[in-house]
Amino acid sequence: MKNKRFLYTNEQLVQAAASNPAFLQFKNPRDPRVLEAMRRVDRRDFLDDTMFPVRDPSDESLAAIQLAEDKLSGKSILAPGENDAKLIRIAAYAAFALIGSLRTFNVSPRALAYNDQTFPIGHNQSCSKPSLIAFMDDVLEIERGYNVLEVGTGSGYHAAVTYELIGPDGKLTTVEVIPELAEFGRMNLDKHTKTSGKVEVITGSGKTGYDRNAPYHRIYLTAGVNDDFSEEVFLEQLDRKNGALLYPDPTGFNLAVYRDGRLEKKRFEIGLSFVPLRP
Repeated sequence: MKNKRFLYTNEQLVQAAASNPAFLQFKNPRDPRVLEAMRRVDRRDFLDDTMFPVRDPSDESLAAIQLAEDKLSGKSILAPGENDAKLIRIAAYAAFALIGSLRTFNVSPRALAYNDQTFPIGHNQSCSKPSLIAFMDDVLEIERGYNVLEVGTGSGYHAAVTYELIGPDGKLTTVEVIPELAEFGRMNLDKHTKTSGKVEVITGSGKTGYDRNAPYHRIYLTAGVNDDFSEEVFLEQLDRKNGALLYPDPTGFNLAVYRDGRLEKKRFEIGLSFVPLRP
């Protein structure tokens, strides 16, 4: 059995973002406007060529796993009482075969940019998988002309997708605490937006939002909150008529929406980990 590798395009990346079942369980289908915004943003432009190591299973270990899967698929033929022990042995065989034959090689994020996965961007930070970004912008229902605050610029990729949603009449403020990443994100966004002036990158802590450009129609955080996070600080910076706040914690997302002055809350349990929100 050969270890197949595929080269993707930005369109295939968009389709992957549109079809990831982990997020479709909460909102299905994806908003076409979000997908069209992603089509206008080339993810390769927001990743660099810094190599990072990955471990890859050899053909032999993949063959062992396939053999285990074949045996597992026929588990119904096992005699009563034999199932548990045999299945444990099969699973252990596959696991040890995999661990024992991993090969390490280096690859750059740009080379894999169109895969729907998270990539490191340095400073212990990452560029989120596009299907997650599509989910976040989708549930926020970002409209043209909105004033939006993003906390956690990173490479600028998520900000670029949001920029495409708000259009030329909107305003996006994005805050990044790590100076090197703030400059990296600013450079990437300037190239994408052609210095339109509609995206303002702030170098500093976004833990208390950014009151100067409030009130915002939408606020979202790309880093996980911790115990000293104050939701109220962000709610105070929202438009009270139809503003919305979205932020992740260790087990999922929290969405708070003002509807004609009344605050409504919703939770999405998603088994993902996020880099922590830094002070």
